[in-house]
Amino acid sequence: MKYPMSAIAGIAFALYMPTLFAQAGTPPVNEQEQLQREEQELQNRANEREMAHKRAERPVPFDQLDRNRNGYLTLDDARSDPWLSEHFVQCDLDRNDQVSRDEYATCTEKK
Repeated sequence: MKYPMSAIAGIAFALYMPTLFAQAGTPPVNEQEQLQREEQELQNRANEREMAHKRAERPVPFDQLDRNRNGYLTLDDARSDPWLSEHFVQCDLDRNDQVSRDEYATCTEKK
């Protein structure tokens, strides 16, 4: 049985037509889910930044920052606290690249 080329083209077009409309309309579910995930990820990052900012507003206890219990904080110790990282030089009153417990107390009183 032979079919004219126009009939084959018409059938192919009829089968392809629904996919054209589907692409032009709303995205498929998996794309919508991907967009929702990306939006949620952006919201999570914004929440994390806000929480970091709030943590930076109040001093972290000295003993929590002095992890090796040597009685002073170095710049490495300060990296775990955004506020101290930013203000380490101002807190190091005697300029010895260490912040003692007393220097930290003085510095965070200003905070």
